[in-house]
Amino acid sequence: MSRGGTNQYCNATNLKLTLTSLAFLGLTGTAALAQTATTGTTGTVQAPPKLAEFREAFEKAVAERSAPAKADFAAALELLARTRAQAGDYEGAIRARDRRRELIDGSAAAGTADSDPREGELVVDLARGSRTGSGLKFDARGNKVTGFDKTSQTITWDLSNTSPGMYSAFVTYSCGVGGTSASTGNTIATGGIFTLSEATGLSTTTSSPPLRRTVLPTGGWNKTVTRNIGKISVTGSLLRLQLKVLKAEPGGLMHLYGIRLVPASSDGDAGSGEPAELSELREKFRTAIANQSAPLIMAYGAALSSLLEQLTDSNQLEAAFDVQKEYLRAQKLAKDPSLILDPPPAE
Repeated sequence: MSRGGTNQYCNATNLKLTLTSLAFLGLTGTAALAQTATTGTTGTVQAPPKLAEFREAFEKAVAERSAPAKADFAAALELLARTRAQAGDYEGAIRARDRRRELIDGSAAAGTADSDPREGELVVDLARGSRTGSGLKFDARGNKVTGFDKTSQTITWDLSNTSPGMYSAFVTYSCGVGGTSASTGNTIATGGIFTLSEATGLSTTTSSPPLRRTVLPTGGWNKTVTRNIGKISVTGSLLRLQLKVLKAEPGGLMHLYGIRLVPASSDGDAGSGEPAELSELREKFRTAIANQSAPLIMAYGAALSSLLEQLTDSNQLEAAFDVQKEYLRAQKLAKDPSLILDPPPAE
């Protein structure tokens, strides 16, 4: 066998071993993916596993591994909501309830249609948005905005009778897992970046810096998550709120399901609305998830590294570029596994 053939055989063998090790760590579906990294009779490497399927298997494994901790956290939140209500701290009880709902079904009370607004909340009527950029449309049946696939697309809403002050912005959205191009075989990425800001007029002038959010796949276009993306300043009785697409991957940025602005309060302050116990529970949960996810993240990064080497050696540069981006994400997660719960915005 030639030296080049030997190198290809070694790369394929290493990749197969690494992928198989992921299956032992609990990555459902990776054993089958490992079987695709075999060599033919001539020693050439067969098609590598699809990155989208690879990522989906990893995310499923993390979800399965973290299920017990999530159940414990949900039970603790339910108990906290009851004890805060019994003590007369109804705002604290509502926050604990909302956090539990977000944990269970990915749609917290702040940002969903199935919960009544709390006093002082500003709820955006998605259907009344003024849209710029082709493709954006309101889906009345699903009560969502779709078509986010182009840079500089914007939606602007005018809200009246608003009270000045600082508000926490909760955005509910979904993002599907990218597929594979039928023509090239490359992974079609999804997600991107958007901003949310108070626009004081038709110009881009804003009274506070735009809030920036990086969107990553949520597990499916029908699987929503609600995220507190930061605080926004409301300066008068009329509010013009603008959402702008900064980056949209080829597979689409997101489906938008809701925006709520909740009067901001200081975490942990006895009179602020969020009990200190909630912050402590959240931190305990993040630590548990980080500890449970760390081995999976390390194995995932090792497998991506081997896959990247194989693709580079076989001159599949476009596919290698996609894998490299995912590998860099895995490296960030390895440094702080708790980020798997809520990836930070791009710098």
